Amino acid sequence: MGTTNNYDLKEDLAQLRHPVEYEKFVLWTATPSFERVPATQKLLAKKLKVTEDTLSDWKKRSGFWVGVKDKRQEWGRDKTPNILHSLYQKAVASIF
Repeated sequence: MGTTNNYDLKEDLAQLRHPVEYEKFVLWTATPSFERVPATQKLLAKKLKVTEDTLSDWKKRSGFWVGVKDKRQEWGRDKTPNILHSLYQKAVASIF
């Protein structure tokens, strides 16, 4: 993940008891809701073997949303050309 606003993922993870789970939560949060597995934060907490309160606390960390933003940008980077092509095709089709 890149750096945004001087955010350092390694430094952020070093401060946590469950860094692997935190990173998975960042990625899950960055994923569009229709693609999330499991579908809810409650089920994710159970899967990660942490409490829902832990996930809520992680959302309050200064680097959490920066990490989510970085992951969203990574996710969208690969999809942007296809999305633009699809929008273009729909626009052209609606003209005719």
